[in-house]
Amino acid sequence: MTSILASLRFPRARFLAGGVGAGLTTAAVTDTCAMGAALSRLPYNRGGRAVTLRDAVQVLRASGSTTS
Repeated sequence: MTSILASLRFPRARFLAGGVGAGLTTAAVTDTCAMGAALSRLPYNRGGRAVTLRDAVQVLRASGSTTS
C-alpha cells in the first residue's frame, strides 16, 4: 500500500518496489536470503560481553562483507 501511495507522488518509487519484489522473488526461488546472511555475520545476539561498534566492524571486515 505504501509503495502505491509513494508511486503516485514519486513515479520512480515503482522501481524501488520492483527491486524489493525482485529480491524477495530471488530469495524464494534460490532458498537464500542475503539480508539474513549479512545479519548472521554480526556479533549481536551471541551472548558473552557487550558488543561495540568496533567489534561489529571488525567482524564485517573479516567476513569480506564490506567494500572499504
